[in-house]
Amino acid sequence: MEKTLITAHSGCENTKIDSMDSIDLALEIGADAAEIDVRVDKTGELRISHDEVSAEEYQKKLTLRQVFEHVRGTDLMINCDLKEQAALYKTLEEAEKLRFPSDRLILSGCTSPEQLARDIRLFDRGYFYLNFEEVVKFVVLRKNADFTIEQFIQLMDDPWTFLRKEGMKTIGTYMNDTVGCYKLLKASAVNMPKSLLGSVVAQSFQKASLPLSIWTVNEPELMQECFAEKVLNVTTRQIRQAVQMRDDYYKGV
Repeated sequence: MEKTLITAHSGCENTKIDSMDSIDLALEIGADAAEIDVRVDKTGELRISHDEVSAEEYQKKLTLRQVFEHVRGTDLMINCDLKEQAALYKTLEEAEKLRFPSDRLILSGCTSPEQLARDIRLFDRGYFYLNFEEVVKFVVLRKNADFTIEQFIQLMDDPWTFLRKEGMKTIGTYMNDTVGCYKLLKASAVNMPKSLLGSVVAQSFQKASLPLSIWTVNEPELMQECFAEKVLNVTTRQIRQAVQMRDDYYKGV
């Protein structure tokens, strides 16, 4: 039986966010993957940064190259949470340049279905945990030709605020197309927040046999639910607890 993967959220166990300490702790505890936030700085260098910062601040941040080199001799997977669409090809190029294995590279964040549809060969270069909101953006736009400019800007800039305003019942009207998009793209997993676990949205993907990746799960009861629902991946800040609970769960199965 395949165990649920445990991904250490950046800043796990009260380590500093965007730090090598967070990655080292993931290694020490035995997480399967470490999440890092990836941005392109003002010079075109890939930096580990949750937020967009000044040129001076970017210079103090880790580079993606440093992370890949640091974990090269381990089995740790790296989940690159891409904060900008422009980071996708640069991240893949950096991984290939440093010969970082494609079976240890996960791409999540703002990668769009349009990018993947244009080049299906991307799936040979890593695992794509395609974010739910990115696919819904595409589907909502396709089904709403009469969108106002204001609605379009909000959807593109802050999809979760738009989706909350629309309400989950309305989202249900987009689910067949959303599931179909994931199936056509053959994404490695549907990446979604814990608030959707157990909802009609999650159930729709599960009925279609699409793997789920859930973030950010820190509560024990939700971790148990993820294991019971055979979720592919759980991203958490509480990795000690998660690894122990995961191992205990599968001993009894």
